[in-house]
Amino acid sequence: MFIKLRNIHTAGGYSLIEMMIYVVVLSSLLTVVIFNMITMSRSYGRAVVAKNINNSAVDTIERLTREVRNATSIASIQVSPGGITLNTKDSSGNATTEQIYTDNGTIKLRVGGVDFGPLTLAHVQANVAFTQVTATTSKAVRMVSTLSNSAFGYSDTKTFYSAVVLRGAY
Repeated sequence: MFIKLRNIHTAGGYSLIEMMIYVVVLSSLLTVVIFNMITMSRSYGRAVVAKNINNSAVDTIERLTREVRNATSIASIQVSPGGITLNTKDSSGNATTEQIYTDNGTIKLRVGGVDFGPLTLAHVQANVAFTQVTATTSKAVRMVSTLSNSAFGYSDTKTFYSAVVLRGAY
């Protein structure tokens, strides 16, 4: 009357050591994934800030260059906050003035007393300084624009330089 007992320990499973190895491997992989996500979000923040500054710079400098180039003369230059008033002509040929100025960190344009609004993006802080350059046969304006932006915990400031000769002043 011998009864044969089955071996209950033959069922497959994980030992404690195997489980700890799996936990270490998975936590290492999770750490790498989280680190890469943080790096990508920082890179995205830098890219957004650079894009905002560069887009504002291109639009603003292009418009400032066009307005200064089309002016007949410089009426005045304001130092602080930066601004310039230009004598120019409207589409009908009538004399008018254009004023480019900084207001609350935004570069704005006013033509004939009518405000055309901001030239920079709303969330980009801007400052502009003008200097008149006069030679024996020509007049020019040197522009220094400083733009800054913050997004996703990253901020940057860039300075852009431009010089424009007034049309008809050479």
